[in-house]
This record gives sequence, C-alpha cells and structure tokens, in this order.
Amino acid sequence: MKSLGDLEAWVLNQVIGPKLFIIDHPGYLYSKFTVGHDDVFQRIVFFPENILIEIEEKIQKKYGREGLQRLYSAGKKFGYAFAAKLKVPTAKTANNTFVEAGFNLLLTYILGDWYSKQAKVAVSISKKELKIQLDSFIACPKNGFGYFLTSGGATGIWAWAINDKTVEGTQIKCQGRGDSFCEVLIAEKEKIAKIDKNYFEEHEINYNYNQEYYDFNAPVQKATDRKSLQILFDTGLFTIDKKIITYKKTRFFPIEIGAIYYLEKEINKLPDGKNILFQSAYDHMKELSKDEKDNSFLEDFLTALGYGIVYVNEEKDLKIISKNFLWMDKNNESEIFKGMVSGLISGIKKKDKLLKRMQLDIYEGTYEASVRE
Repeated sequence: MKSLGDLEAWVLNQVIGPKLFIIDHPGYLYSKFTVGHDDVFQRIVFFPENILIEIEEKIQKKYGREGLQRLYSAGKKFGYAFAAKLKVPTAKTANNTFVEAGFNLLLTYILGDWYSKQAKVAVSISKKELKIQLDSFIACPKNGFGYFLTSGGATGIWAWAINDKTVEGTQIKCQGRGDSFCEVLIAEKEKIAKIDKNYFEEHEINYNYNQEYYDFNAPVQKATDRKSLQILFDTGLFTIDKKIITYKKTRFFPIEIGAIYYLEKEINKLPDGKNILFQSAYDHMKELSKDEKDNSFLEDFLTALGYGIVYVNEEKDLKIISKNFLWMDKNNESEIFKGMVSGLISGIKKKDKLLKRMQLDIYEGTYEASVRE
C-alpha cells in the first residue's frame, strides 16, 4: 500500500467488503485478511455486554480507584497488542497523512459497523491526539465507566500507531453520565492532566501474541452437529436492530480473545478479583438459560459464540469440554469461561453447579479445556 487510494481500497475490499468476521464455522469466530504481504488472523468470540458491565460495576464498588486502574490498564495493554497484531500502520512505517487516513477509515468503519450506531474520528499525528465520538458503544452508556474498552482500549491502539506508550486517554463525555454521546480523547499526558486530574497511566505494555496463538487458534475442519453463529442468526435466535445484536434483551458484541485475556490478568491482581470474574459471568449466564431444559442449548450456544466445540459429559461426574478452546498462554485461568459454563448448566439443571476446576490439554495438535465441580 503506497497511497491513500490503496489504503481505502484495502479497508473496503479486504477488511470490510468480504467478511470482517467469519461466523459460519462452528466453534470458531475469526477474521482473516492481508495487509501488504502479511496475513492477519485474529480469533474472536461474541461476548455478552452484561458480563462486562457487571464486572466493571463490582470492581469499581469494591476497589474504587485501584480497581478502575486495573480496568484501564487491561484495556490499554489489549489495545496496543491488538493494533500490533492487526499490523496497523504506524508513524514509523508510513507518513503522517497515511496513518491519519488509515485510522479514520478503520475506526469509522469498524466501530460504526459493529460496536456503535455511529462513530466519528479526528486524528492528528503531529499533536499525538486522537478523538473518538461514539453513539451506543459497548458498556459505558449503561454504567458511565468505559475504562476498559472505551478509554483504555482506544489509548492502547493509539499508542501503537504513534510509537509512544506514554500517551494516555480519558473519557470526557459519556452517555452513561447523561451526555448525548461518548467522547474519548487520547493525547500526551500533560494535556490529559489539564482536562482530567484523575486520569490513569499505564506504561508496562508488551506484545504477547506468539506463534502458538496462530497454531492453536487456527480453524480446524471437523465434523460436528453443533451450530454456528451464522445459523443462530439465520434462525432468528439473535436479533439485530440499528447495529445492536441481542439475545433475550442482552447485547452481544464481537471481541478479539486477547481482550478477555488481558482483562482477567489485570483483575486477577486484585484480592478476590477471580471470584468477581467468575460470579459476574455465572449470574448472567444462569439468567439466560433459566428457561432451557436440555444440555444441547449450552453446547450449541457456546459453540456458536466461538468457544470451541463444546460438549456436556455426564457419564461419571458432570464435566463440560471445549475442543479447540481459546489459546492465549498455558497459564490462562479462564475464570470468565468457568463462570459462563457454570451459569448455563445451573440454569438448565435448576440447581447451582459451580465448575471451578479446569484442566487444559493439547490433544491431537489442538487445545482442549475441561471444567468440572
């Protein structure tokens, strides 16, 4: 890509045009496209907004500013790693005009198509400033926080683009606080400090995606009777209204699996953080499945959301297995996933089932997870 015309053609034809997200493969949601001579692959799950909202609210209530710092740090670390893996053009690899145009195109199209009803982006490389306006973005219109994805995530992406990990961000307007739209400003911390004296900082940022991410998360063609997300869309289980995707009045949104990984790593640093992650997922998924009576709902639902090919095994004791599970690193404790499967099976069985023991194995070249009581 050498010109702005080339860049716009790539965004429209390679990213937006064909399929930003592949959703017709049971157990996998992913995007795959080419940037220059490089292939870009990312594994995605469809995630319930209410779980994130509950996590943020519980973290703020119990830990105050310390908890909000962890949310912001998780978002900034994820955003930086996400942009690096997406091979977003940077101020080192392209001229300023090219990078500014790239950000306007990518963020306007992607945020406006999948994460909000409308997105407006203003970029200045020379000032190191990025401003984003969003209507009905994820989570923050409901609780007024937005530290994880809105300010933290956007700051990480911008830090990568301008090769400066010291820039910070703050949400200067929020629909959850009564404004007509959400607005995030990312700039040098001296400017942010003048706008928000309580802003957060995070400088310990690294790129954590290694070859194993691509090896274990690559889609595997296996015969299965589990349903894909595309089938659930086609059968009307999910509804789409003004770009908002819902099931039983709960909004779902696509997110690269690194977001959940970084969120868990940061929240796990807090006393009782693991329990908050587990319980938030448990409460919400139990409510979603309370009217279901068959294990097949859990199997099809989690498979369609992208958590691998999921099975319920009750031969001896209750065990839920995910073949081709999400891989980030071998030490991933997956508290949110444990809470999700526990909540779903509890709603189905009409009895509390807390599946907190997880075993992770590499089987026939794929990653397998099993959880039990």
